[in-house]
Amino acid sequence: MKRTRQLGIGLVLALVAASAAGGTISGTVYAPGARPLAGAVVSALTDDAIAGMATAGATGAYQITGLPAGSYRVEFFDPSGWYAREFHEDQVFHWSGARVDVGAASAIQGIDATLTYATPAPTGVAATDGTQTDRITITWNPVPGASVYQVFRSSAIGQSPTAIGGWHSGVSFNDTSPYPTRIYTYYVRAAVGPAGERPSVFGMRDPGWRAVAAPAGVQASDGSYHGNVTVTWQSVPYATHYRVFRAETQEGPKEALGAWQTGLAFRDYFGDPARTYQYFIQAAGEAGELRPSAFSPSDAGWRALAPPMGVTATDGSQTDRIVVTWDAVPGATHYRVYRAESNNGEPTPLGSWQTDPVFHDVAATPARLYAYSVVAATDSTGTRPSGHSASDPGWRALAAPAGLSASDGAYAQRIAISWSAVPGASHYRLYRSETPDGPRTAISAWDVKCWFWDASGDPVRSYAYFVGAAADATGARASALAGPEEGWRLLPGPSGVVASDGGSNVGVSISWRALAGAAQYRVFRSESDGPREEIGTWQAGTSYLDTEGVPGRTYQYSVRAAAADDGWRPGLFSACDEGWRSLSAPGPLTASDGADADRTTLSWPAVPGATHYRVYRAEAPDGAKLALAGWETKRWFWDSSASPGRTYFYFVQAAADAGGLRASGFSTAESGWRALAAPAGVAATDGAYFGNVTIAWQAVPGATHYRVLGSDAPDGAGTPLGDWQTARTFRDYFVLPGHLRFYAVQAAVDVQGTRAGAASTPDSGWRRLAPPSGVAASDGSRDEAITITWEPVPGASHYQVLRAEHPDGERAALSTWDTVLAFTDAAAVPGRTYDYFVRAAADGEGGFPGGLSAAESGWRGLPAPAAPVASDGTTDGHVGIFWPAVPGATHYRVYRTAALDGVKTPISAWDPKCWFRDTGVPPAQTNYYFVQADAGGRGDRTSGFSPADPGWRLLAAPTGVAASDGPYHGNVTITWQAAPAATHYAVFRAAAPDGEPVPISPWLTELVFRDYTVLPGATHHYSVRGAVDEAGSLPGLFSASDPGWRMIPPPAGLVATDGGYADRTTLSWPETPGAACYRVYRAERVDGPKTALSIWDAKRWFWDVRGVAGQTYYYFIQAAAGSGGVRPGAMSAPEPGWRAVEVPAAPAGASLAPLATVAGATAAPSSTWHVDAARDDDAGTGLDWATAKRSLQAAVDAAADGDTILVAPGVYEPVATFNKPLLIASVDGAAATVIDGGCVLRGATLGNDAWQTNTVLRGFTVRNGCAAFGGGALGGTLEGCRLDGNLALEGGGAYGSTLIDCLLLSNLAAYGGGACEARLFNCTVEGNVAEIAGGGTYGCEVADSIVWGNVNALEQPDDQVMAEPGLIARE
Repeated sequence: MKRTRQLGIGLVLALVAASAAGGTISGTVYAPGARPLAGAVVSALTDDAIAGMATAGATGAYQITGLPAGSYRVEFFDPSGWYAREFHEDQVFHWSGARVDVGAASAIQGIDATLTYATPAPTGVAATDGTQTDRITITWNPVPGASVYQVFRSSAIGQSPTAIGGWHSGVSFNDTSPYPTRIYTYYVRAAVGPAGERPSVFGMRDPGWRAVAAPAGVQASDGSYHGNVTVTWQSVPYATHYRVFRAETQEGPKEALGAWQTGLAFRDYFGDPARTYQYFIQAAGEAGELRPSAFSPSDAGWRALAPPMGVTATDGSQTDRIVVTWDAVPGATHYRVYRAESNNGEPTPLGSWQTDPVFHDVAATPARLYAYSVVAATDSTGTRPSGHSASDPGWRALAAPAGLSASDGAYAQRIAISWSAVPGASHYRLYRSETPDGPRTAISAWDVKCWFWDASGDPVRSYAYFVGAAADATGARASALAGPEEGWRLLPGPSGVVASDGGSNVGVSISWRALAGAAQYRVFRSESDGPREEIGTWQAGTSYLDTEGVPGRTYQYSVRAAAADDGWRPGLFSACDEGWRSLSAPGPLTASDGADADRTTLSWPAVPGATHYRVYRAEAPDGAKLALAGWETKRWFWDSSASPGRTYFYFVQAAADAGGLRASGFSTAESGWRALAAPAGVAATDGAYFGNVTIAWQAVPGATHYRVLGSDAPDGAGTPLGDWQTARTFRDYFVLPGHLRFYAVQAAVDVQGTRAGAASTPDSGWRRLAPPSGVAASDGSRDEAITITWEPVPGASHYQVLRAEHPDGERAALSTWDTVLAFTDAAAVPGRTYDYFVRAAADGEGGFPGGLSAAESGWRGLPAPAAPVASDGTTDGHVGIFWPAVPGATHYRVYRTAALDGVKTPISAWDPKCWFRDTGVPPAQTNYYFVQADAGGRGDRTSGFSPADPGWRLLAAPTGVAASDGPYHGNVTITWQAAPAATHYAVFRAAAPDGEPVPISPWLTELVFRDYTVLPGATHHYSVRGAVDEAGSLPGLFSASDPGWRMIPPPAGLVATDGGYADRTTLSWPETPGAACYRVYRAERVDGPKTALSIWDAKRWFWDVRGVAGQTYYYFIQAAAGSGGVRPGAMSAPEPGWRAVEVPAAPAGASLAPLATVAGATAAPSSTWHVDAARDDDAGTGLDWATAKRSLQAAVDAAADGDTILVAPGVYEPVATFNKPLLIASVDGAAATVIDGGCVLRGATLGNDAWQTNTVLRGFTVRNGCAAFGGGALGGTLEGCRLDGNLALEGGGAYGSTLIDCLLLSNLAAYGGGACEARLFNCTVEGNVAEIAGGGTYGCEVADSIVWGNVNALEQPDDQVMAEPGLIARE
């Protein structure tokens, strides 16, 4: 639906008396502050018309003349809309304005008024309807010119609204205090000032309410009960009642369960068992079911299945299983069997969920009694299980024992019988027979063991054995017997076994006593507890010699007897006896003669049977023997305790273990001696002395003399550098400086070098080089580096330079080792002093370096700064000069010249910054800038001058830029003031204040420019820029922009019809460039006063339906650039036009105009139809009064496009034309001709939709109509009609219709009590009611009409936007 628009006033006065004679009313109109309000319109009003009006002059004075005698209400109105309309004595409403009584010739003075500000009331007020539980949110449209808003609230119709917040700037407000479900009505007013200055009246109101919160904590039982699902929830603040709903799914339709209740629990007895339902809860407050809360989050719940019945388990009928059966459960699809050890035991599930009502328990322990129960469920995963059924006992039969085994001669004292345990069995019994099928005799009681020893049988005789199982010691639930199994007893072992202990190194002798019943014997041997090994063969004798045993090793010997040849049914082993062979002496022994300096090495071969050996030493072959170590397994020995150079004699013994067990005799003696060690700690000096290399070493035990060897390679053969000496230092004076020599030392036992030891590990040494002399470093002579030089050092081939910040500072190497006698330090910071040192070396790797030279100081000059960058007109206050920093520089100075080769003048002090602003030059003048650097700011270590860079100051922006605002049709004129030093100017244009400026002129010397290229009515933003020549050189700043626009030209090509239509004069005209809307004016003569006929509208046509038929009028069109008449242009040239006079045929006294046709079209021949309510029916042709139709609808159905239907006085039923081009006219006017909707139907359906106006209804009263849209009329054009007592949701009187000279009285709607989305010309809208918005009109175009005394039922008397009743020609 379109929003209501407030239209500019185009008053066409229906004056009660136009004569100059009559009474007068005069006074003064003021604005706030007692300021005269020129241009205010003052009107004298009767109850139904405007009697006279006047416009206040420059002093605010007015005078209304020519008033007939009577009582008037005086209205004061400001056409600018800046101040609010009011009635005499500061009254807001028409009916409350004080009356002024005027005589026929009286002059009433002093009727003054001071108007207040007219801030527009807010529109679009909307309050939320239960969308939030914690607040009601009120929003509205912003009001042009308003800065703050205030919200009011009332809780009952007719109650005065109360402010619920202060003034604030937003267009929304959250009311958190309302009581949930209670309806409140909200109002908003706007104000200009932050403290509520210039407040508006209330805007359109809107009801709203806060929702009760949805219940939380909903819980539905999940199979807890067989008979119901129990649902509980938490209480909701402000809620008094609750209702439960059930759905199949979260999104499925919800079914209400039970009535509204106060309790917080509910039981659903009617859901299908095991089916899941979603349960929702709604809460309600004091409004009950009218405004319930949202549905709570759901919770799923379901009823449990019943437990299975008829459960039965088998009692020992099978040995491999127990069979369980049961009855099917209604609603269940699957079952699961549970088993317990007793009736009161914990049931354990067996198998998976199954569909058949039978189960085979093959895992049950035989003979054990179990209790079985069954659970039902709805699927294979056990969903929604029932409770357990009643249990039933059952058991599985025992199997015969398996794995029966009897020993076959394994034991001498018994036959051992064993068998496998039988699942479920607790006791067993053994039976014996002489033969497999002979009689069986029980030889044991019922026992828990799974074995038995039969000691009563004869040795070597075979017996058959059987075994049975039972569930207890009484033999309950006994199984079948297992067997037969054969078994027999073993012979005992021989006695008196004896083995020899080391009496011979040939073998071990074994003997034993004869065993009764034995035929043969055999000897067995083992080591400790190891396995027995058969030695020899079965023999009849009772002795044996073992020659295969390892000497010195202990063996265990045992003997076994057999009942016959070849060892048939051998008996037990005898007890064991130990025996062993003697060891041989070791040999041959070898000992080293001076082979090693740290030891004498001994070795010997292994002795068979020996595990350990011991070494002995003597000073002579027959001297006392000293054990050198304990018993060891190795067959070598290092004597490291012997004195080096001395001869010793060595012996070895063998034994059978680490304790010397069964030791052999001594080996033959063997001599040997230990060499002297090589000297250790040999150290040769590395450049410590200029004159020699000094070598020192440690003493060698046993040595008395030493000799030094020298070599040029680490692994070279050393050459003796002197004789054998007793001292342990030596000085080599003959090695060259910087030459590396390797030194080794030998030791001996006398001066002849007897038994000399090996040479030591060599150590390198060298003589030191002298430090360089004549070192010199440059002092600032070069800006790219510092140069260091020195004299050569004898013996040196390479040199290295080092640098420090001061003589005692840390020295850092600057170079690698090099052969040249000079170095360039390019890494030095310019301007900084350094100390340099040089040292020499014997090779390129820095080998054999000498000492450092004395320190020498030097410093590097500063380079000239790089070319600076001087600003080229980037600022108007200075020239900015910038340059990069110079390494090592701390300060800079700027110089300026007028010419590139001119004298440089310093313009700054020495300063650490790398920039400078030159404010001492005039604008647009080029200068050249140079920069010099310095290392300390004192000017004593300065660089050269930088290259020059030109720069100049920017011209200032022109001031006083002014662009014309519409006084010219052809152009926008721009003027400005001159900028200092500028000679030329260019004008720029942008579409927005912050848009990109585009040049639109050449560089000009004048201070004015005219822009002929813009479209009329469009605003552009103009700026100006200066320069120093016609080429725009050195352009300055842009000026501030100024908006300007071209006036819309007067419309051309206006055409008005000359008598083409009896109901109107039709105007049309072509589009005017730049125009957004147009307004039509009319005058009675070419130079007469012009009266506005229309609102500002984008249409380029107009119907003047108010002109007197047959009278010529002069029409004018005015165009404007913006909607609502913004930036209007001049009037068009006048165009004459007139409305035709035509009287249709009718009964006496009738005077009618024919149906209008479309402008420019030729009317087709038409028929006239007749309708008379006094007729009995619609049988007549309707072509004259004698054959008139009874109903309007019959005539409409019979008529063709363009026909006229004349209607006699009477009351008629509703009619529908659906936009057929017809004229339906009463012959006696609206008072006598009525269309009555009977409070059921719409009175007149003239269009298929809004704004379809082909059907014209003239001179009718339309009453008691009822419809959703337009209770009285929908669409069509209604002329001279009265719409009274109609009802609709939108547009009580009419919806989407064009109404001319109509009365809209006492109609009712939610929106637009009188009319909605309609056009009203010269109408009166009074006493209508809207329940929500627009008591008189809503969303209508209204002109030349009176709209007053209408009511918004939720607020106070008003129009759609709470405008004051009595509004004339404005909505």
